Amino acid sequence: SDYSSAEPTWTCLMSTNQDLDAAVAEAIEGIDGSHEYNLAIFYVSSIYEASSFKYDTIFKQLKEKFPSIKVVLGSTTGAVIGPTSPFAEPVELEARAGFSLTLGKLDDDVDIASFALTKEQMIEYIKDDRVRVRTDHGAEQAPVMLFTTEQCKVYLSDFMNQLESREGGEAFGAIASSVTSLHQPKVFVASGNVGEAWEKFTAGTVGLVLSGNIEVKTLSARSCLPVGPVYEVRER
Repeated sequence: SDYSSAEPTWTCLMSTNQDLDAAVAEAIEGIDGSHEYNLAIFYVSSIYEASSFKYDTIFKQLKEKFPSIKVVLGSTTGAVIGPTSPFAEPVELEARAGFSLTLGKLDDDVDIASFALTKEQMIEYIKDDRVRVRTDHGAEQAPVMLFTTEQCKVYLSDFMNQLESREGGEAFGAIASSVTSLHQPKVFVASGNVGEAWEKFTAGTVGLVLSGNIEVKTLSARSCLPVGPVYEVRER
């Protein structure tokens, strides 16, 4: 940002602990706690569902360690990506236990807001141009990070088109996934009093709106591209 007094601070860490409570704790404890982070984004492997864990442990621990966080966005995934130690290269864990946490500290001239829509509310938004999701009521373009589920994927293109034309929302993000079809992909959002006012949408879409003095640069990550070293198969 050209006019900010300080650059935004970002950090990311991933834990591969088989227990979700311990994995969240490891990721949080491994992050420098000297910054007053106000944004958290996480990806959690759906493989933890086999242990009947509770998702609220994520929000509870974030609130205890980083009370300055205002918005949390998250989703389940079949492959978690992140560094397992500070300053290490990111690695991908496919169909394995993993919890990846990204924390950000944005300047005061950047407004952070969130929203959550059920499938029915997405359809209503597409049909009714009076409906808005941006709480800042701004007219300028603003980056919008979306996490959505498979149930809403069919409506995603129309929703993004309406978001851009109606509210100036420049959407990017991901579709929640899972390791197996036995696990239903889920998306999560929390804002305000994190840990008490959090919500889980198993069949919806959650979003993060960043308005003000901020610019987001995105890239497209295509599925099914080779990841990791190249192996030569000599026998089968």
